Amino acid sequence: MLIDDKNVQFGGMTVKRMKNYKAGVNFGLWISQYGNAGKEHFDNFITEADAERVATWGMDHIRLPVDCFFFESDEAPGMYSEERLQYIDNCLEWCKSLGLNMIIDLHAAPGFTFFYADSSIWDSGAKNDLFENREKQERFIDIWKMFTKRYRSEGRNLAFELMNELVSDSTEPWNELWLRTVDEIRKIDGDRTIIIGGNKNNECNQLKFLAVTDDPGVVYTFHFYEPGMFTHQRSPFIIPLKDYPIPVTYPFYKKDHQAFFDAFDKMGLIPDVYRREVFDRGFIHDDLEPARRFVEETGKELYCGEFGANEFCDPESAERWFEDVVSELDGMGVGHAVWTYSGDFSFLTRGYPREDGNKKIIAMCSRIPGLSK
Repeated sequence: MLIDDKNVQFGGMTVKRMKNYKAGVNFGLWISQYGNAGKEHFDNFITEADAERVATWGMDHIRLPVDCFFFESDEAPGMYSEERLQYIDNCLEWCKSLGLNMIIDLHAAPGFTFFYADSSIWDSGAKNDLFENREKQERFIDIWKMFTKRYRSEGRNLAFELMNELVSDSTEPWNELWLRTVDEIRKIDGDRTIIIGGNKNNECNQLKFLAVTDDPGVVYTFHFYEPGMFTHQRSPFIIPLKDYPIPVTYPFYKKDHQAFFDAFDKMGLIPDVYRREVFDRGFIHDDLEPARRFVEETGKELYCGEFGANEFCDPESAERWFEDVVSELDGMGVGHAVWTYSGDFSFLTRGYPREDGNKKIIAMCSRIPGLSK
């Protein structure tokens, strides 16, 4: 898929850095969030054939989540496993051979992972200490210096996403760290596209708290899983949802799930956008308003690095939800990558042979508005 070198306009946003990252997919759960898996998983969960399939779908990029402890351990900081880094190299070579672009997303960082949040929502007793630990901050920066040197010869076919889904009491410590990291990257590579996300798991209403830099290579990102009681229904790691037994369809009415809303309200977790009676495309449009406002106020490019629905969502509702979300993102000119290619959140391939997949949802998530395939 070829796009000319000129800036393009989508949805009122001037797209420069992300014009080749309009419709993609995450290769999640491969070298990120892999639990106790080992070499057999790494060799077989994702292969070149999967990248080829993504290309045949008409997508233009792959977001590759990578956990730092996949290639570096706390016991040997700064010692990077060449054998493990080769998996990233391989994926990049597949992408290049297929005309796909790629994002390296540091899905777990030294002292930080998105589900180790001190929050009443997440069912985890673990803590993050990246922002209190100077040594881990230096490790974080060193990882990105290593990637920058390793991939210095690559062009805009490769982008760096510095960290996945910040969860912190304040965005300010993250602003300080990512700005320092960008400075170090720029000493090595003056043109690499660098993607920065905000707090509360990259919610778009947190974009306004991010520092705005005049670096033209910095792009901002958010994730979209709203309404969460649909996309994350019965999720075992989210306390209000894991024991809620009533199936949630899409669209839905608040009155059909009043008990859930009442429980969430008691926890003080109902945002204003949820104070409505029906959850449909109008809700999705309104929930994305902070993203539109961020573009208007800053002139910066946006990218949606994750959106998806879990295995408890019925397929017909999922099709309606994907259509509404992709249509809204396309209307805003925001490129996107569906979560995920394979696994619990994959409506692309789950329940189908990988060579077939869910053709309706694949077609929705592969659309690139204004471009010919």
